[in-house]
Amino acid sequence: MSNAGRYRQRLSALAANWRALALRGLAALIFGLVILAVLVGSDVQALAPFIGVFAIVVGLALIVFAFRTRDRQRHRQA
Repeated sequence: MSNAGRYRQRLSALAANWRALALRGLAALIFGLVILAVLVGSDVQALAPFIGVFAIVVGLALIVFAFRTRDRQRHRQA
C-alpha cells in the first residue's frame, strides 16, 4: 500500500472516531484546569502552570480537530 493510501486509511479511521478525539480533548482540558487550580499551592508550583497550559492547549486542539473532521465528513456525504 502506498503512503497516500495509508494516509487516507488513517484519516478515515480518525474521521470515524471523532467522538473519541473530542472526549480525549475534553479530558485533557479538564486535566489542565485541575492542575492549574489545585497544584499551584504545592511543591511543584513552578511546574504546574506549564503542565496545565500544555494540557489546555492540547485539549483545545484535539476538540477543534475532532469537530473539523466531522464537518468535512458531512460535506463529503452531501
